[in-house]
Amino acid sequence: MMKRFTGDYFSLWRSLKPTIAKVHGHAVAGGSDIALSCDVVIMAEDARIGYMPARV
Repeated sequence: MMKRFTGDYFSLWRSLKPTIAKVHGHAVAGGSDIALSCDVVIMAEDARIGYMPARV
């Protein structure tokens, strides 16, 4: 299952068209993976991005 998710994220990374992520609020776990796989990330000033397992 994780391999499928990683493949989906990398489809954004390898896309021939530019990809843009807009983050308003919280982007954690899969949301942060999606945002960081895009070419451009636009975030609100109060937005938070993170990956929960990184704290372990």
